[in-house]
Amino acid sequence: MNEIKHTPLPWVVTTDGAIFPASSNDLLADTFPMLEGGQIANAEFIVRACNAHYGMLAMLKDILATEDLWIKSREKAKFDRIRAAIAQATLSQTTNTNKGN
Repeated sequence: MNEIKHTPLPWVVTTDGAIFPASSNDLLADTFPMLEGGQIANAEFIVRACNAHYGMLAMLKDILATEDLWIKSREKAKFDRIRAAIAQATLSQTTNTNKGN
């Protein structure tokens, strides 16, 4: 298994959209103010996705490991989607582009 290099989970969101680890007061990220409260929704989405990531990834891998060949052949499209989701969840999302310019 790959070594986890990020701040330990779970993370939490403050009422102003800042993201902190639940175990400390060390700021992880802050969201920019947006119209109509979008910053809170974005921060909550980030935290929900991060906190659920490893559990969902493990569940998908368990499903993929089924030994039932009949199910695998009958549900090939679903198993292909599971493989694609696992691939997307395990790829680095870091880019070298500067979106601020």
